Amino acid sequence: MNQARICLVDDETDVLSALDLTLGASYRVSSFNSAENALEAFDQGLEVDLLISDLKMPKMDGLKLISTLREREFKSQIILSSGYADKDHLVHALKLGVSNFIQKPFRASEIRKAVADVILTHTAPPLQSVESSLEHLLQALKLTNKKQHERITFVERRLSEINPNGFDDPTQIESFLKLMQDNRIAERQLDLMTASFVENLEALRAHLLTTK
Repeated sequence: MNQARICLVDDETDVLSALDLTLGASYRVSSFNSAENALEAFDQGLEVDLLISDLKMPKMDGLKLISTLREREFKSQIILSSGYADKDHLVHALKLGVSNFIQKPFRASEIRKAVADVILTHTAPPLQSVESSLEHLLQALKLTNKKQHERITFVERRLSEINPNGFDDPTQIESFLKLMQDNRIAERQLDLMTASFVENLEALRAHLLTTK
């Protein structure tokens, strides 16, 4: 079977090298240290099955790169990575058809699994794609529930302290803001997995209708 083709875009040299090393043994990888260089390669005929792009980059960021490619009828799957992403970024990514979001720093095993899952989901027969995307949806639900539980526990602990407000210490405020950010990211990942599941379920329905 032919190896899947992957385009990596990240302005951090260490991250780009690590991704290349992690994925290069199993896939055909093309690496670029800027969105502009990647776009130039696509203009020259580069074809890939999957794009993995960093979100925060100088000049053109990951979302602008993806938006530009979509305008040029880029149909391949996309994974977006970032050490920080707010709700607006993730909603925009969802609208652009991003298949998954990986939060930095990530382990080699995490990126390998994310890539394998995306490629399997979008190249497997319809029923297998539905099963795979449903599994991802379940994982996202579990992660969201875990983050919500952490938020509830944090608030309950603050309320049980002598100072009911519990926010007279800047470090406590920072911890709470980080917890809320993690929770929002988990919820956006759930949105992405739900959209992927619905897309594959609709593909299965269309496949079944055409085979009757």
